[in-house]
Amino acid sequence: MTEFKKMHPIVNFLFFLFAIGFAMVFTHPLCLALSFLSAVFSRHFAVGKPKAKSVIYTAILFISASLITPLFSHEGVTILTYLPSGNPLTAESILYGISASFMLITALIWFSSFNTVMTSDKIVYLAGRLAPSLSLVFSMCLRFVPRFVSQIKKIALARKTYGKGSPQRLTERIKDALAVLSAAVSISLEGSIETADSMKCRGYGLSHRTAYTNYRISSRDVFWIFWILCLSAYIIIGKILGQINFAYYPYIKSAPMNFYTASVFLSYFLLGATPVIIEIKEAQRWKALKSKI
Repeated sequence: MTEFKKMHPIVNFLFFLFAIGFAMVFTHPLCLALSFLSAVFSRHFAVGKPKAKSVIYTAILFISASLITPLFSHEGVTILTYLPSGNPLTAESILYGISASFMLITALIWFSSFNTVMTSDKIVYLAGRLAPSLSLVFSMCLRFVPRFVSQIKKIALARKTYGKGSPQRLTERIKDALAVLSAAVSISLEGSIETADSMKCRGYGLSHRTAYTNYRISSRDVFWIFWILCLSAYIIIGKILGQINFAYYPYIKSAPMNFYTASVFLSYFLLGATPVIIEIKEAQRWKALKSKI
């Protein structure tokens, strides 16, 4: 497990909240490039190496989106040529298609990292602080769905053992599926009664109950929460002031580059690279501790 995964759930959630939000809102090419590189390096070094199949699918999606967008978007003043349909192919639409593709795959990479880092325990912990009842329902659903699917497979396998699991006609297949579903629902209802009795015996619903949690906020977590909030606030202020605005239509127009704009881009890079920075900082800290032994 990487150090970023070991951080408090609030740190992980705040980071992904701003990283995914900014990746889906900011359209400046430099912001898209920084966000994409941060997502790739964070996924590789701080979250876990992606599977080769997912990398191939992402590349295919990027190429497809980049090629399809100019075919349907014909805005822009810089006409390069005309398509067989008679519609113009503009430089602005091509650039917008590439930018939109980067935005799409960057968001997908961040969501993939979110799904890996934010386990069900962390989500239940965060939701339990705000809405305990909702957190309980969510955790029960996470447990119920795979258990229900597993129960259906067991019932179907049991029916096949005595020759009732492979009907040929459509009507027989429907009857067989309904029989399996009926049995699975009956077992689930019986299980829900047992769950209710167990919750009652453990004092669910009583006032002034305490709750056990594995997560404790340390000074290190407070520092990274402060780091993420400060960088995000600085970036949002820069966006409000128009320092990172960028327009693709009708012609390409960007906000002028100055020292403040450069500082906003630097803050955006530092925010996106937070997981990698955490890994580097913790590795250096570990080496320092080992040297003292």
